[in-house]
Amino acid sequence: MHADYMQCTGLSILQAPTPLPGHRIRPAEANDVDVAAKFCRDYSSYPYSLDEGAARREARALIDKKALFFYEVGNATEGYSATSIVAVGRSSMNVASITKVFTLTDSRRMGYASRLLHHVCSHLLNEEDKSAVVSLVPSGNEGYKRLAMRIGFGRTTSGNNEWLEMGFEDVNVGHW
Repeated sequence: MHADYMQCTGLSILQAPTPLPGHRIRPAEANDVDVAAKFCRDYSSYPYSLDEGAARREARALIDKKALFFYEVGNATEGYSATSIVAVGRSSMNVASITKVFTLTDSRRMGYASRLLHHVCSHLLNEEDKSAVVSLVPSGNEGYKRLAMRIGFGRTTSGNNEWLEMGFEDVNVGHW
């Protein structure tokens, strides 16, 4: 798979839009495993497809690490329901990686992923004091590339797209 690494820094991030009225952004919690697992399974694809058990394990691991965030839409009869997720993957003292940005098919093109990704990047850069957030952008995924660029992601400044990810410890190669 050919892909590019892009980065977002405190200097490049654009002003984050707030959630729409009746919507909210929040970190996933222990009682969200079922919903999170469905998103993890729906996000996965060959050759890293997840079955239900693997998706639950991944969801639990992301929740335990406080690395999964939801964009939720509220409605008067059913309460809030998740429409989008962003997952933070590997992280070092100064750099964090975004590994999943996914929106349910019926909720796409409404700005939910953009608002959520803005929020998560702002949180990482400002509250967790990261100097950069990186994301792998698969070739051919022009929608995600445009989304990332609208938030303030650009090509890595090092000139070598792999260098920002160097130094992560305890990394399992494969599905991320």
